[in-house]
Amino acid sequence: MTKKPKATKKPKVAKKPKAAKKTRVAAKPKAAKKTEVKKTTKPSGKPQVINKYKGQKVLVVDNSRWIARLIKNQLMDIGFEDELISIATDGHQAYLILDLKEFDLVTSGLYMKAQNGLDMLIKVRNDSRDRMKHIPFLVVSAERTEGCIDDLAKAGASGYLTKPFLNDELVQMVDIISNNPTGNCVRIDQKYKPTPILYDLSMDDIGIHPKVIAGFIESAVEAFSQYLVTAIPGQPQPGNGADGDFVVSVDFVDEEHEVRVVLLIYFPKKIACDIYETIFGELDMTQVGEVVKELGNIIGGIAKIKAAKIPHELLKLINGGRPVDPRKEIEMHFQMGLPESWDDGKESLHLGEEPKFTVPFTVEGENAFLQVYFQHT
Repeated sequence: MTKKPKATKKPKVAKKPKAAKKTRVAAKPKAAKKTEVKKTTKPSGKPQVINKYKGQKVLVVDNSRWIARLIKNQLMDIGFEDELISIATDGHQAYLILDLKEFDLVTSGLYMKAQNGLDMLIKVRNDSRDRMKHIPFLVVSAERTEGCIDDLAKAGASGYLTKPFLNDELVQMVDIISNNPTGNCVRIDQKYKPTPILYDLSMDDIGIHPKVIAGFIESAVEAFSQYLVTAIPGQPQPGNGADGDFVVSVDFVDEEHEVRVVLLIYFPKKIACDIYETIFGELDMTQVGEVVKELGNIIGGIAKIKAAKIPHELLKLINGGRPVDPRKEIEMHFQMGLPESWDDGKESLHLGEEPKFTVPFTVEGENAFLQVYFQHT
């Protein structure tokens, strides 16, 4: 869970280099705070606290209403006002809102339905109106691929903030891009670093190509970080061996190649409750399961993109180990179903087989599990 930062000084704006446009890393300030203080002329002589974000309008764009609400909460924590923060669920909807109303800041996710963050950014920057060309545009995502971030920089992103992040990091980034919205894409030195790989994919206990296993593990780690929590993967194991307070299943299918992938996520109640309280403030146990369901949805959305990039390895799994000619060009297009969830023990998903592998995760000191099934439809 992110903690509310201590008061800090306003960071200096990094100078714009003469070289071609690319991402840059801003120096981390010694301290940071959300408000500026100046002396008042009132008889009390007490300093008057001025909220530097008061009156500023923000558009938060994210495919998940849960993640959008979480980011909105963090913006409110640093001083932005509830009634001046609008939410859009995809790039197309966001552009329509921007077309009608002026904003002081846009924060956008990357992977969204209808229109993703990169496509929306390109459309905004290509708009003929100056207010669209110069609006501070902050991309917030768990994506860490440098090629993807470079594409955002070339398209005109003001800054890139990697999930999970701290409130003082959000303050630092907003301050920098507000003063330099169309300069080089700013990146700052963040406290959270990707967890070193603790599992050994060279171990052949499972008999599955390391690229396949790594893709699903990375998808889960990225999805957990969307909720601003860290997930440390353990060693993948064949078969079952998972348990949790909540279970969610999600599948994606490529009908042309008759491939179905099923994911089961086992989640601890404590972490689900903590995430829900962080987002909504008060705990509602009837809705906590929705947090886990959305997590499954995010994992599935990331995993199907990664799976489509390794078609030969997947088809080999589905075909009982029979190799596929590597010279043959194969394009896979997965369609994802709706996630289902239940309390462990109350209901179960009968797949008629053992999972191909199970990955344990340590999440904020609690245990979670990811199970992966591959089926021929």
